[in-house]
Amino acid sequence: MTIEAKAGEKLDDLVIEWLKKQKKGSGKPARLNELKQLLAITDCDVNQIRYQLLHRTASAIKEAVRFNATKAIMLIQSFNKADDELSWNDFKDFGKLMGATVQEDTLVKAERHTDIPLYLGWVNSETATTWQLAQTI
Repeated sequence: MTIEAKAGEKLDDLVIEWLKKQKKGSGKPARLNELKQLLAITDCDVNQIRYQLLHRTASAIKEAVRFNATKAIMLIQSFNKADDELSWNDFKDFGKLMGATVQEDTLVKAERHTDIPLYLGWVNSETATTWQLAQTI
């Protein structure tokens, strides 16, 4: 399982922007192809997908396989729902690419045929107050 926490920041660059930032001899194209293979999306245009979504999701699959898990989960945890609207929309687009209609506070199975069944989720969380944090010590 991978968890990506958000509180108003974007999910990295779009793939098309990420690729433009490569230097001569960069391994980015090969890295992107590896991610697309892991995610079973080699036939898809991912230029308008956020790179971080591809990377984190591929990490969940790789680690699940490494630990002989029966499922992989990629979860976004939002601590600022209002400021994370762009990321939510990007996540919905990524869900479509993976063959899933994502919903808040729900895990959904991606229909892409990855090495291990993949689930995607988005949860909205309240930030802890100073008092709540002090109670954990």
